[in-house]
Amino acid sequence: MNMDRKSIVAIVFCSLFYFGYEYYLNQKYPNRFAKSVGQTDVPVVATPASSASPLGAGSTVQGPGVQIETSPTTSALPQLSAEELTLENTTSRYTFSQQMGSLQQVVLKEYKNDARNGPLTLLETEFILQPVLPGESQLHVGFAAHRISSTSIAFTRSTPEWILEHRYTIPASGYGLDLTCSWENRGEVSRNLDSIVKVSEDIVFHRPKSSLLPGAPSGRPAVVSTINGKTDWEDVEKYCKDGDKKEPLFAGANQNVDLVGFDKHYFLAAILPQSGNLTLQIDKQPGTYTTHCPLMVTQSVAQGSVGGHQKIEMAFKGWMGPKSPDLLKAYDAKLEHAVDLGFFNMISRALLQSLNFVHGLVHNWGLAIILFTIFLKFLFYPLTRQAAVSMKRMQKFNPEMNRIREKLKDDPQRQQQEIMKFMSTHKINPMKGCLPILPTIPVFFAFYRVLSTSIELRHAPFAGWIQDLSAADPYYITPLLLGGCMFIQQKLTPTTGLDKTQEKMMLIMPVVFSVMMLTLPAGLVVYMLTNTLVSIAQQRWLNRKLAQLV
Repeated sequence: MNMDRKSIVAIVFCSLFYFGYEYYLNQKYPNRFAKSVGQTDVPVVATPASSASPLGAGSTVQGPGVQIETSPTTSALPQLSAEELTLENTTSRYTFSQQMGSLQQVVLKEYKNDARNGPLTLLETEFILQPVLPGESQLHVGFAAHRISSTSIAFTRSTPEWILEHRYTIPASGYGLDLTCSWENRGEVSRNLDSIVKVSEDIVFHRPKSSLLPGAPSGRPAVVSTINGKTDWEDVEKYCKDGDKKEPLFAGANQNVDLVGFDKHYFLAAILPQSGNLTLQIDKQPGTYTTHCPLMVTQSVAQGSVGGHQKIEMAFKGWMGPKSPDLLKAYDAKLEHAVDLGFFNMISRALLQSLNFVHGLVHNWGLAIILFTIFLKFLFYPLTRQAAVSMKRMQKFNPEMNRIREKLKDDPQRQQQEIMKFMSTHKINPMKGCLPILPTIPVFFAFYRVLSTSIELRHAPFAGWIQDLSAADPYYITPLLLGGCMFIQQKLTPTTGLDKTQEKMMLIMPVVFSVMMLTLPAGLVVYMLTNTLVSIAQQRWLNRKLAQLV
């Protein structure tokens, strides 16, 4: 059934107006979603102003959403030097805070920051991990620190009943690390223990790169978790700013937790509990949530009775690095699921492996995208040909169907009946032109997702002016070329069931797509441009072969 002309005009006009106005606003007001002048910069979670803590024993401080307190027995402890509080291997440099016993910063030596003027710093605020006791709702400031070796450091605090320690150990290379939390009974008598570990980070909101294409990954930070075999991603900003969501993001006892952490688009900060089933809660802490959101992950295990001078431990693995499927899987198979490849996950993973294979041969990601796109087009050529044959048959009989429409234009019901009868007599099925293309749709979206999320394309040069396939074309050359090629493709493709006005309206779509592609990563546009160019070549070939089709 043909769409009403006025409806088509309205849809196209609204689309053009939306895309054009959005693009105008992004260019004129590039920081229109950023905080206004005068607002306070994003604070770092609960770090005292000096290394020698001025806090009195047992005092409390209100951090940005998370309360902290000093321990009465550790408020005036000797402070390690900055060098002693730093662990380093071939790929990463870890800087710790003795005040919070936390990871203050992680520098990834093999990755550049967005400005490409230095190595990337993974954390924007402290990544706090602390063992606590039942009834302790606040994080602590003030730890005794002990440098165990060149690859390990421990932080300790004491209460009258317990000695609590958490220890970080890094490998000689790579982005994984081992975390061990312990509770040691100081007394002679047995005590019951619920061992609790709190993990906190103040997640900074980032204005995502503008994208006019629905469903495009935005790079917004998310909480990622694999619980009871199911991996979920929750948008941090959406959760924190939703005033109706007072309850925790997740809460449950006896949970099989494989991993929980913070997804930073191309990078990941996560921990993997090694303690089996535990009680887990993920929730936001009090705050204004204008530019950031303090999140708390609480994990606990009922240990039962702990004998005098007995020590109980909870072990974790950690990952502070890139979301490279190969690196994640090599470190721990559970981490492989932390890469969000969308609805068509299995297809996406197969495409990513294939793309990696091609890159291994040509050593250029842009060229790998082009070659693999050509391969996909030839793989689906039989379906393309079948659709073209069907459309050619429709085009052949279209003049006769138009005469029926014109003859019965005042009787729509009879017109439809006669059209259906005509199609049945001549064995014409409009759906045959569409059905062969359906299998290619999941592949398109899966490949699109791969190119949007793969860290391999981050800062990957192609050729000429395209020196970063993960960023938009700085001169908009490829989006404009894509629009021109789509126009040519539409002119070559047979149109069936459309009158002249509708055909003209369809020619506006290349303009719409060009605008949509202006802010998308160049790798995606290269893929779309290659796909369109090969489609043009295939269509010209098919048009010649099918010219004599009866």
